[in-house]
Amino acid sequence: MRLLKNLPIDPFACEDYKIEHNLYRLKWTKKLIDEIKEPVLDIGTPNVFGQALAKYINIDMDNTRGDLNFDGWVPDLLGKPVNKYRTVFCFEVIEHLLSPAMFLKRLRDFITDDVVVYITYPIRPHFMWTHIHFHEYDRRRFLYMLDYCGFKVEKYEWRWQRDYFTWRFIFSGIRPLLLRWWIGRARRQYYKLTLK
Repeated sequence: MRLLKNLPIDPFACEDYKIEHNLYRLKWTKKLIDEIKEPVLDIGTPNVFGQALAKYINIDMDNTRGDLNFDGWVPDLLGKPVNKYRTVFCFEVIEHLLSPAMFLKRLRDFITDDVVVYITYPIRPHFMWTHIHFHEYDRRRFLYMLDYCGFKVEKYEWRWQRDYFTWRFIFSGIRPLLLRWWIGRARRQYYKLTLK
């Protein structure tokens, strides 16, 4: 699903993406999610990974609608009367936002005091950042932003990211080939957060 015609900010927006490409990630994510309290909010538009995860761990999730870069985004409740969320998934979203701190502060309007927030994002050298990432953080800067926004880290892990590789990257030029090769070796950071 592409939100804007030429700016695929959904990391699972590739036409050739299938959940089979990331079954290892689905199992790893399920293993790391050690606490789920309903209702659950998945940040971003409905996507292949979020839907597969909901089915895999057998929960119902709401998504968000609106531009996450501005104050106007809201949970897409689809007529359900949910006031506040107790679990939030924010997988591969934070690096796509112009102002992640503003987003995290706005998120506090929709969560309970006992919320559990799961966030993932990749770490790569600056010269390998993709054109669809506005920010990629090192651990120190990311922790500073979380502290500023009123969150504390309950659990942290990282894993080498293996991404799917298709033959079209070989024939699309040296930079896309190197980028895909490097993305396959990026470290995926995983955080479990609660409010301070």
